[in-house]
Order: sequence, then structure tokens, then C-alpha cells
Amino acid sequence: MRTSTTHPLQIAEIQPHSNAGLIGITFCPGKVQQGAMSGSWHRDLGLDLDAVAAWNAASVVTLVEDHELQTLQVTAMGAEVQARNMRWHHLPIPDVSTPSSHFEWYENQANHAFIAKFAHLLSVEEREMYFSDA
Repeated sequence: MRTSTTHPLQIAEIQPHSNAGLIGITFCPGKVQQGAMSGSWHRDLGLDLDAVAAWNAASVVTLVEDHELQTLQVTAMGAEVQARNMRWHHLPIPDVSTPSSHFEWYENQANHAFIAKFAHLLSVEEREMYFSDA
């Protein structure tokens, strides 16, 4: 069984260009998953999000669907991210799919500040975190 202690959260970093901030990518913090393709997991959401906060993420973007948050036992994700003074954005993408029109809706209606922040990230040194259930 893999845990947050035996297998600390690893964050891959992408820097869009030399003057930009960093984008971090990792799997779902805190996931509890038996028999996953990568093995069985029983992670601790708090410990994993502490690692994300220590990485200095300004925002966390969750790409898993609502039912996956339940299945992975991380329904408190949003509250736990915000408790660590990071912004949380939930932009679910169905498995083996590409972003759909709900991304356009989110961009146009729900959170102009996030889109502006992401665009700003491309020109300043700040960090954003993205993860999926993989």
C-alpha cells in the first residue's frame, strides 16, 4: 500500500518560458484507491496539500470529475486547498476526453479572475498546480 509517507507527492514542473512562473503537475492529492494501474494508494489529503503549499502554489486546479472526487475519497479538496491559502478551481474533464464547452462557460461566466491569473502566470514568476486522478 502506497501512502503519502512512503511515497511523498512528486510535482513535475513546466515553465512556459524563461520569464514565466511554474506550472506543477501531479496526481490527485489524498487519493485512496485500491488496485489502481499504479498500485494501491491510501494517501493523506492534508499531507499532500501541505506539500503543494510548500511548493508555493498560488492556485490548485482539479481536473477530476465530481464522482471521481467521491471515489478517490477527496471530496474535501476545495475546502482543504483554501484552508492552506491557495485558490481552488474545479475544471473536470471526463476520462479519455478533451475539455468541452464547459471550459468556455467557465472562462466566459464563472471566473474571469482565474483566466486573467493564468494569462498573467505566463508573464510572471508564480506557481499553479494541476492534477488528475492518474
